[in-house]
Amino acid sequence: KSVEGAEGAKRNGPRNLNDLERICKEEWDKIPPGKCANLVAIYKKRLTSVIANKGFATKY
Repeated sequence: KSVEGAEGAKRNGPRNLNDLERICKEEWDKIPPGKCANLVAIYKKRLTSVIANKGFATKY
């Protein structure tokens, strides 16, 4: 039994590059802008921690 549409593509995987691109864009659109802004804001702090620990584990 074949399932058509985006839901079918998600369960069975993308059938081609266009399907993959569409599915990725749909998923990215679900991420709230505030979440992205927060990730950007803490990026420098995390990188600084990694550099200070010379690449070893950090508290993150």
